[in-house]
Amino acid sequence: MLPVAALFADGNTPDRVMDVAAAPGSKTTQIAARMNNQGAILANEFSASRVKVLHANISRCGISNVALTHFDGRVFGAALPEAFDAILLDAPCSGEGVVRKDPDALKNWSVASNLEIAATQRELIDSAFHALRPGGTLVYSTCTLNRDENEAVCLWLQAQYPDAVEFLPLNDLFPSASECVTPEGFLHVFPHIYDCEGFFVARLRKTSAIESLPAPTFKVGNFPFTPLKTREAAQITAAANLAGLQWGDHLRLWQRDKEVWLFPTEIEPLIGKVRFSRVGIRLAETHNKGYRWQHEAVIALAGQDNTFALTQQEAEEWYRGRDVYPQTSPAGDDAVVTYQGFPIGLAKKVGFTPEK
Repeated sequence: MLPVAALFADGNTPDRVMDVAAAPGSKTTQIAARMNNQGAILANEFSASRVKVLHANISRCGISNVALTHFDGRVFGAALPEAFDAILLDAPCSGEGVVRKDPDALKNWSVASNLEIAATQRELIDSAFHALRPGGTLVYSTCTLNRDENEAVCLWLQAQYPDAVEFLPLNDLFPSASECVTPEGFLHVFPHIYDCEGFFVARLRKTSAIESLPAPTFKVGNFPFTPLKTREAAQITAAANLAGLQWGDHLRLWQRDKEVWLFPTEIEPLIGKVRFSRVGIRLAETHNKGYRWQHEAVIALAGQDNTFALTQQEAEEWYRGRDVYPQTSPAGDDAVVTYQGFPIGLAKKVGFTPEK
């Protein structure tokens, strides 16, 4: 996607990223892929129902470095000042650029509505800019065509902080991008030029610190997780390794009741400042005989050890929820089953009778 490509242009390698309006998750998952599942991403979504979709897509893709929040994006500048190396604000907009696939996008269109949306966008970009550290990168994007919601929003931000906003041109973002770059260096993709949906992307750098916003007054509440002690963490790590699950120092073990989780260490400085809907991945549930490894952890953490490759026919049976009877037997009682080199789940051997 163009906004994600812009966020990582020119070799940008952020450690902590925020996706302000993240659902359904295509941008967040692409950001995670660019980061090689390292560092941390705060993926925020204002719509409660879309948070569920966002989490489902993140889990399905085996992503372990994401923390989810459910806030109005305008809170982050005050709640998390200068906390992020890079921020993507794919702002809510009038949707003029998607009319070809969704004619209803213009059903409620009006100049007054556009101006009202632009006012919200200015508040969102101002909040995001406060949450960005000096030297960090902010990408602002929409799927609409008018200047009020695009160029004007970015120029307004520069007028507010003339000594702190630097526009970074996007002429080389893709071949022939220069054909749709504005004088400011913004990317304004029009349908009649590229035979596609309309889009706007701006990339800017925060060159210096700005005055902080007043501290928020909302209550975060108690964080229900505690980090595992060294000895307990070592025991769980050893057991997970035997099951074929591995992770690096960028993830740390936390516990809530019988649940064991892995949190990205880059997100830990933000704990207690905002309320999270979900952090990292659930690794296991403890029970009297050991650990019950979770499917999302297998998809995200399976290495090359303790794996068992399935044929196409066996994989089809697996996805249908049926028992699989392979020609050969896994070495241990539990194994990460794979198809075409990718983990698809954790299997338990309950007996072995080779097919005749």
